[in-house]
Amino acid sequence: MLTLAVGSSLLALWIAVRFPRLSPQSAPGIAAAVFALVLVVGVGPRAVELVGPPLGAFAAIFLIALPCCTYLFLAAAWVILWAGRALRPHL
Repeated sequence: MLTLAVGSSLLALWIAVRFPRLSPQSAPGIAAAVFALVLVVGVGPRAVELVGPPLGAFAAIFLIALPCCTYLFLAAAWVILWAGRALRPHL
């Protein structure tokens, strides 16, 4: 589980740095990203339970858990970057 968390956080960091234009630039965009995150976190564990038995643990980890965790860390990075941009003029 720790390996999954570290790997997905590194993937999210790479995506945030390599593709900065994917980051939402406005408050509604950030709200949509967080709303999508809530959906992913809510559906992810159930999807792992559904995919796991027929396809195996390997498929459940790489097809469901890794993308869900990566998006979790990516959305967190986007919120942090947006907050930094919003606060920069006031510092």
